Amino acid sequence: YQISGNISGLPSDNIYLSSIYGSKYKIIDSTKSSGGSFVFELSNQHQPGVYKLMLSKPVANKPSPELDIIFNREDISFSSDYNYLYDSLVIINSRENRIYYDFLKEENEFQKRLELLHPLIIHFPKDDKLYNDLSDRYNQLQDERTVFIEQIINKNPGTYAARIVKMYKSPFLDAYSTESERI
Repeated sequence: YQISGNISGLPSDNIYLSSIYGSKYKIIDSTKSSGGSFVFELSNQHQPGVYKLMLSKPVANKPSPELDIIFNREDISFSSDYNYLYDSLVIINSRENRIYYDFLKEENEFQKRLELLHPLIIHFPKDDKLYNDLSDRYNQLQDERTVFIEQIINKNPGTYAARIVKMYKSPFLDAYSTESERI
């Protein structure tokens, strides 16, 4: 299996592949890039899971730019721009990573909208009609997010990405509840 990437503007020649266990990682391989292109070879001995591509050698107090990759015994290829690593990420080949990164983009949008509405709900006068509109929209967004997560899980049974997406499920926090009830 191969992980091949092309990252324009990559300032370092050395790329590191790390296994992840909880919040710890261990460098398991390294390779040189040529013009931003690089390849890692993986075998059946590599367990399915999330691996971390570090785009420079990590040093104390200076984290390496990094990209999480799901390996589930399939070839993976992608392209990106170093300065906009996640925003410019294009998964060329890998069902698992396409599922995961498509989910993350949509999840980020849901979270932005919920985070914008949350302080308004807390501070807005409850006797104002707009409070009801804001609260209804907050609850509706949560419902839409839940349906979105369920659709991904149901459309992609047996994938590692669906297992990760399932971990994003969260309890419904009714906007009409008090702040202490939501905690």
